[in-house]
Amino acid sequence: MRLIVMGGGKVGGQIARDLDRQGHAVMVIEADASRATALANSTDILVLHGDGTDLGLLNELGIRSHDFFLALTGVDQDNLVACELVRVTFGVERLLARLNDPKNGLTFKALDIPHVSVTDLLAGIITDRLELAELGQASIGREASMTFLTVLVPEDAETLRVHEIDLPPSTIIVALENDDGIRVPTGDTAIEPGDRVVVLTRIGSEEAVTSVVRGMGS
Repeated sequence: MRLIVMGGGKVGGQIARDLDRQGHAVMVIEADASRATALANSTDILVLHGDGTDLGLLNELGIRSHDFFLALTGVDQDNLVACELVRVTFGVERLLARLNDPKNGLTFKALDIPHVSVTDLLAGIITDRLELAELGQASIGREASMTFLTVLVPEDAETLRVHEIDLPPSTIIVALENDDGIRVPTGDTAIEPGDRVVVLTRIGSEEAVTSVVRGMGS
């Protein structure tokens, strides 16, 4: 199976690596030159620097109707447009888009674009399985490779946005808690001093995650 991944950031890049290790033919389109170069240098995956909503670039890729197209950027509008473009132009029916802001879900549904909301999925896990007030560290499943971790941001830390935090691979911030309540963040959400940051990460990465969060702005 050939899979075309639009977006080579933390989410798209990790998924592309996982698919490549599984033996699939993977191509990645990444709009940011530095991210495209980093992914290309660290893997054997074909990485193209360009705009996944550019019809000329998509034509150059020779997209076929039986390919699988994954739109995994951090911009919902780009993911939506790209999926609609490859479906209408190339007849691709196997599509999946990353939904970053759950508020945009109705638009994806109206256009019948298959999508996954990471924030909704992870918020559901927290709500169904764990009480946030009691969440310190908890693994998922009996033989889990992933774990929830809660880290307190120091009071003297600098306020940073989620996308500015350089977390280890396969790590996602799923919730923030302070005196005003709990919020599910997007990439632009500010992480402020005194926040409790709930993270989903691979077992073994806890120390690195804690170091990054506690060292914000230092």
